[in-house]
Amino acid sequence: MAVVSLLFLGLTVFCGVLAFGDGATRGIGVHAGFLIGIVGFVSVTVSMLARWASNTLDDVPGQKTRRSR
Repeated sequence: MAVVSLLFLGLTVFCGVLAFGDGATRGIGVHAGFLIGIVGFVSVTVSMLARWASNTLDDVPGQKTRRSR
């Protein structure tokens, strides 16, 4: 999952340099790639952090353990 997040970050950086750099390419595809990269990176990263937080909140010291029947 972290690899996917890094791929989206790479897409964002690559398209951002093309769209907003000195020799800027004004194509709609470059700007769309930049926006897709931002949304994908934020979505995947927030998903990973939420999954990590939900796993760590289950390990609260002093909490009663659930017993299976």
